[in-house]
Amino acid sequence: MLAVINLADPGHTRDSAETIEALNSFTPFPAIGPVIRRCKPTANAMAHGAAVTELMPRDPKAVEEISQLVRNLFDVTEVAHGNHTAIEAK
Repeated sequence: MLAVINLADPGHTRDSAETIEALNSFTPFPAIGPVIRRCKPTANAMAHGAAVTELMPRDPKAVEEISQLVRNLFDVTEVAHGNHTAIEAK
């Protein structure tokens, strides 16, 4: 099992760093990166029941966080975002 820090405060905060340190030193669930940060694109995606990669316009930073997580979890070098219909964020 692995731990992922999700909906962390924006920016590289002390809280996030301390949480990762605690997980890596006290639990059998090592934390893997990246830290998924709370942001407007993620909130919009959740409100629409979609992934942040499905919203248009795409937020490059939010998409990269999720893409990096997928690459780390599944040991892949490239993440396809599909050719499905994107949801327009309001």
